[in-house]
Amino acid sequence: MAKPITDPPGFAEATIEEQIEYLTDLWDRISVDPDRIPVPQSHLDLALERLAAHRANPEDSLPAIVALQRILQRYR
Repeated sequence: MAKPITDPPGFAEATIEEQIEYLTDLWDRISVDPDRIPVPQSHLDLALERLAAHRANPEDSLPAIVALQRILQRYR
């Protein structure tokens, strides 16, 4: 369970857009060194599982550009 956090000064009074911009800027600061960002074992396991499935049946996979086009079509 995550521990409660305290908002930085002025955060609660900021607009949603300003809060999102703050969080984006904060993430950009944290992600400068991606090797320091922990990856849950469950995410690694899922990536390995999907890679194994792709290697077993590569014909079932879509090229990335096709997958992205399908995603974009859903949200237009």
